[in-house]
Amino acid sequence: MASPNLPTSLGNESECPLCFKPLTNPEILSCNHRFCQDCLEDSSSNASAEKDLGISKCPVCRDDFEETEKRVEDFKSDHIARNTAQIITKSQKESDTGQEGVFVEKKFKITVITLEGIKLDGWGVNDITSCTVGIILSGAKVGKSYISVFSEFGELLSQIELPTEFRNYKPWRYCSFLTEAKVVSVCQPNEIGIFDIFLKTNLKKKIISQENATWQDDRVVSCITTACESDAGRGSLADRIFVGGKYCRDVFVFDDDLNYVRTLTLPETVAWPKDMTFHKDLLLVCDLQGKRVCALNIFEGTVQQTEYEFPKPNGERAGWAPISVCSGKTGSIYVLWKATVGKPSRILIQYSSNGNNKLREQSVHEDARCLSTLESDGVEKLLVGTFGHGNVYVLENRS
Repeated sequence: MASPNLPTSLGNESECPLCFKPLTNPEILSCNHRFCQDCLEDSSSNASAEKDLGISKCPVCRDDFEETEKRVEDFKSDHIARNTAQIITKSQKESDTGQEGVFVEKKFKITVITLEGIKLDGWGVNDITSCTVGIILSGAKVGKSYISVFSEFGELLSQIELPTEFRNYKPWRYCSFLTEAKVVSVCQPNEIGIFDIFLKTNLKKKIISQENATWQDDRVVSCITTACESDAGRGSLADRIFVGGKYCRDVFVFDDDLNYVRTLTLPETVAWPKDMTFHKDLLLVCDLQGKRVCALNIFEGTVQQTEYEFPKPNGERAGWAPISVCSGKTGSIYVLWKATVGKPSRILIQYSSNGNNKLREQSVHEDARCLSTLESDGVEKLLVGTFGHGNVYVLENRS
């Protein structure tokens, strides 16, 4: 039982925004952002942009602080946060040994992959998936889109760069796993293609509006997912690739050769799909505008009904809205939520297989954009891609 006189956490302030773990020897900068002492010193020593001038930037807000021979002049010990964190840690240990104390939810174990060269090149990451050799990212640079393959250690293995043909649109690109060597990808406004990620070739490309007259000229793609043969509820074996559009309830379905098969219309309770994935025989949809995630039953090529909605993060004041969803082989479902009110923040929730229960809820980097899973050494890991920071966070369940 938790003692009512002790704090259970400091909210987001109890976690370091660099390692996403409870603060250790907390330090506070003049901008009032807190970090673990070791994390802040490592961040300062690794920053190179203005290193020669003796100036570093806060990793969160990018405000300047000065460095001297004593390392960082602006480091100030945050005794309040340190003492409170020690109380919470002590209470957690008491709780784990069966003694009375403060209940603190167990979190994910997090490691960080720094992607080779991605930050220096100014890439924006829109989507993430994985294959046997590592991590696949897609997104945009100035005047072009890209699909890149990285090892699980951040080494760039392969990259396809594609100049944009539509100057009036940002070339945001989304991707999904198709086979071990192929990914299927869509790019705004409405291009779809299949790519060999190792040969660095575009195997096939089509413009959706030219394939289907119901795709309006001003509509842009918002997401893509693929179904495997085990997803029995999707309708038929030809229903392989599913493409969602912004501000539209229609989901366009293609086969492996990018031939149009059918259109699925989502329920009126769904505004439009920000992201989608299959979980068993259900289609999971992130409804950004409606601020909810729902599981839809598809039978014989039509959406039958909404099976259930997922519980939202704690704290409705933030106006939480879902931006990414993925499903693991172990049965868990993961959803990334962003705050639409107040300061930028992200919450990651792990749900039970039926979506009814929240198993874990944890703050992640405010720049987090997309989710996927990666199987490594027989262990399934969760990948969290950031939009512009050049990092992928790898999350594992703590035992």
